[in-house]
Amino acid sequence: MDAGTKKKAQKNREVARLLWLHGFGDHCSNYDDVFILLANQGITVHAFDQRGQGRSIHGPSDKGRTGPAETMLSDVTDFIRALPATGVAQFLGGHSMGGAEVLLWASRAPADVKASIRGYLVEAPMLRLHPSLQPSNSIVWAMRALAKIVPNWQIVQSPSADRVSRDKRVQEKVAKQDAAVATLSSIVNTFLWTGELDQGLCDLSARETASKGLWIGHGDEDRVTSFDAARDYYARSGVKDKTFVTYTGCLHVIHQEPDPEKNRLVQDMASWISSRAV
Repeated sequence: MDAGTKKKAQKNREVARLLWLHGFGDHCSNYDDVFILLANQGITVHAFDQRGQGRSIHGPSDKGRTGPAETMLSDVTDFIRALPATGVAQFLGGHSMGGAEVLLWASRAPADVKASIRGYLVEAPMLRLHPSLQPSNSIVWAMRALAKIVPNWQIVQSPSADRVSRDKRVQEKVAKQDAAVATLSSIVNTFLWTGELDQGLCDLSARETASKGLWIGHGDEDRVTSFDAARDYYARSGVKDKTFVTYTGCLHVIHQEPDPEKNRLVQDMASWISSRAV
């Protein structure tokens, strides 16, 4: 875990704290406008650039080296432990790969650290890729074999701009950005741990989430991650206080969709957090 940690100071009285995990090939600065909108409603946001991404890249060989699931989850735990206590309710959230990390962390993290989290929010979690992007089993097996030989082989993994958002300005920005890169071992590891989530091996029970909530938001036109996988996860979840919001017509990055959808997402998250922060 490295650079990129930030805090958006709120204009209003602080009512809650949101710890946010960005998606694959992303970085926390891409969420600045969303963080500011949340901060204006009293929700302080903390985020960091995860391994192999954003300002945690110090050289070409670092790109895409996210590490195995255990390392990623340990980074999240260390991040939470490092934040000073303020007495307000804390929530853990994330987008895409970050959203899937949130769900995996919720099932595996140390009990004492989980006790500090009031609820989980995930936007378009990467539990399974959209069918148009999902590789065949034979390709996955070939990648697993190759990863044992050349684990740090870097592969471009960026989705096309028209899968990200319907906002033409966002599409133009995405098209001009450097392509996201993943190492072969990172891709294989991601398939393994997201597969466990998708298959129900890490579902949260009512007992372990008795005082916690779960919020899932997903665009039904998402062509990067599977809307159906997120909906199935929600249906299986033992969490009693759970909410699933469908953003009709939205693509993968709802927080970069044109308004009113973007504003609706922020308001939905802020309202959900605020009502549980008391």
